[in-house]
Amino acid sequence: MPQKTLRKKFALAAASIVAALLVAEIAARGWAFAQGQPYSAERARESIREIVTQMTAELPGVEGEAETPARKEALFTLHPYSGYDSGLGLKITERAVAHFHDPDATAFTIFVHGGSVAAIFAGIQRGALDVVTQQLAEHPSVARPVRVFRMATAGFKQPQQLAQLAYLLSRGCRPNVVINLDGLNEVRTGTRHAVLGMQPTWPSIGHWTQAHLGGRPDAQAVDHLVDMEMLQREAQSLSDHVLGWELHHSSILGRLYLSRLGTIRFRWSLVQEAYIEHALTTDQGKKNQPFGVPPETEDALGDVIENWFESSVSMQHLCEPRGILYLHVIQPTLHDPGSKLITPAEREKGIGAKGMDPDVVKGYEMMRARVEDLKGAGVTVLDATRIFADNAETLYYDNCHVGRKGNEILAEHIYTALAETLE
Repeated sequence: MPQKTLRKKFALAAASIVAALLVAEIAARGWAFAQGQPYSAERARESIREIVTQMTAELPGVEGEAETPARKEALFTLHPYSGYDSGLGLKITERAVAHFHDPDATAFTIFVHGGSVAAIFAGIQRGALDVVTQQLAEHPSVARPVRVFRMATAGFKQPQQLAQLAYLLSRGCRPNVVINLDGLNEVRTGTRHAVLGMQPTWPSIGHWTQAHLGGRPDAQAVDHLVDMEMLQREAQSLSDHVLGWELHHSSILGRLYLSRLGTIRFRWSLVQEAYIEHALTTDQGKKNQPFGVPPETEDALGDVIENWFESSVSMQHLCEPRGILYLHVIQPTLHDPGSKLITPAEREKGIGAKGMDPDVVKGYEMMRARVEDLKGAGVTVLDATRIFADNAETLYYDNCHVGRKGNEILAEHIYTALAETLE
């Protein structure tokens, strides 16, 4: 076959492939638009960066830095008042104290307390929270720059937020607003403690044992840390490839790579859970059991909900005399029937074959039943358990953590609650 004819056929084949890809891209974008979910390359880029940031860096602090590898984040330090904290959490505490001792500090300040959902909301997902702070800065009752301190720490549950707030106030901190975003850890961790014969109101036994272990992981713990490291590198490499070649500008490729990264993150979160669980099998973990005095009543959920309720009321009593606005936000979770139109991806990664956790389901019903009592005690409450009720998008990437879109929705509701209270 003549070389000229061969080149012509090759060019024709290449043009046909490009045309087919173009048609497929247009069709994919058209379908997404028709579904009310138009593809955004910028949002895809942000989602990719969010996943990799969460997996490879500790939660950003008030200045948004990300300073240590996630394997360091997995290690906690014992704290005499809140039970434990992360290294960055301890630094944020000192920055907050320094801020309130600075005579030139004029910012409107917000403390965000809670567990990992709150930590991600006020840390990695600060983009969503920044919308709130920008709107608040323009509110007539604020009219100045807003500064957020992420006090939340993975695994925290009441009364850890209460103890943490009391300690911060005792050191001279006077935030304008305290947001407590909680709910799931209280009922899930508390009931799990009870099953193990432990005190349900004490801090998470897994995190507590990690703090006891400090920097002395055994062979099995090292294996888990290595697995986390490998998954982190896989996510980083894939992200570099996608963003380096700007493949996220394609609706088809962007969604494909986001799905792959989501799966890597899910596997990574499972390894993290395994690392926490393994801590219980170590010599130190066994020494920690039984953890606290077991409850004399078999109604662990009742104990947990009462502790959650009284802790919130106590936070209100700490804030009110000091002129601090306290907002208690009850976080949403997939394990709450009717809280969301669950997608197949969410069902697979957030619920699984075992189905919804019955203790969480019942616990959330009990918490909602106490909302009016909280309000009667003077607490400003935002029941956010149903904010995704009519949403059919994939927001969750596990049983309780949401990505950028979910946090944006949460941020909008928090702003509305704050704005109404400030007026």
